[in-house]
Amino acid sequence: MYVRASEPAIRSGYVAEYVELHLKESSGKIAGVYQGRYRIPDKALSSTVEFRFEGIRRAGDHFSWSGNGGAEGEVSLKLLPSEKIQVDWYTRSAGRTATLTSGSEVLWKTPQP
Repeated sequence: MYVRASEPAIRSGYVAEYVELHLKESSGKIAGVYQGRYRIPDKALSSTVEFRFEGIRRAGDHFSWSGNGGAEGEVSLKLLPSEKIQVDWYTRSAGRTATLTSGSEVLWKTPQP
């Protein structure tokens, strides 16, 4: 499991209040669940983002995802030093619920129980 490392720097866009990424790898196959809650003070959008993805691990890991009332998109994962991972995602097809259409987070790996 990965969680956000610290409060993000001030930037344009909406700030995540909470983000976690669960990843499982087996025989070169990756499966994951991304969950986030964002501060959206100025729009009538859902504050939650949740999607699932899976695929074969290879260089430049890009995976198709599905979630949030039928929404679909793409997520990329990039391993960083110090057990961090950068997650960039965007929506190709909106679902039934109006929500954010893209995001980028750097997350830390948490210890396994």
